[in-house]
Amino acid sequence: MNTSPLPLAVIVVSFNAGDGLRRLVESLEGHCAQLLLVDNASTDGSLENLPSTPNLTLLKNQKNLGYARAVNQALDCVNQPWTLLLNPDCRVEAGVLHTLIERMEQHDAVVAGVCVLNPDGSEQRASRRNLPTFTRLWREVLGLPGGVNVREQATGIQPVEAVSGAFVCLRTEVFRELDGLDNGYFLHCEDLDLFARLKQRGIPVWWYGDLQVVHEKGTADCAKAVVEQHKHAGMLRYFNRHMVKDWPWGLRTAARQFIRLHGGWVRLKLALGWQGVRR
Repeated sequence: MNTSPLPLAVIVVSFNAGDGLRRLVESLEGHCAQLLLVDNASTDGSLENLPSTPNLTLLKNQKNLGYARAVNQALDCVNQPWTLLLNPDCRVEAGVLHTLIERMEQHDAVVAGVCVLNPDGSEQRASRRNLPTFTRLWREVLGLPGGVNVREQATGIQPVEAVSGAFVCLRTEVFRELDGLDNGYFLHCEDLDLFARLKQRGIPVWWYGDLQVVHEKGTADCAKAVVEQHKHAGMLRYFNRHMVKDWPWGLRTAARQFIRLHGGWVRLKLALGWQGVRR
């Protein structure tokens, strides 16, 4: 395998990411031409023991700007043909990156993801998805096929509408043409917005099921109620931008109210320490 750095810029956004951030930087050392780490004002000391590597550029913000703004901040610094959006709580083997870039170049792919696993080896629900619509959401609620999450077993290459936002590789030129991520999202749903805009342009998203990364999820030290607040704000923004025309006219207001009320209910349960909150 070619061990020279890939023509790839890896963008990692961190906020109190813990010791896993150091392990991720170490695993990427020498394998990508650029590693752009944007820190959104962490206070947990996770930046203190990072290895000194020539391809690492650290951008430190004085406050938490949110995920989308931090990604776009790093995108301004990218000088490679490929850009990878990577969560700090992922574990990635270098061989996966080399194989991924080789395949995308051979197949003239624009956007791709891989099979994202839980630490126990099971595939995460968000590894490959359909974009949400009125019909798909109801099928998901009822546990029927054709919902948002793709449940069929697969290991090969297949087109999908969305992959996990924890690991998304794009041609830098196209990512810039889309103006990066939508700054209106602070945290959550900015990845779905990106895939919706790609679909509008007729750009396919590819999923490489035989390439795998592990996403630990939930390792960042941050208030879960705050995360839920941003998550539901993202859901509401996505609904208004990409779903509202798909919903029957009489249910649009009800859907907006449900998102707001559900977000408030989840935050209340977290504040009271109740069990059974889905995260």
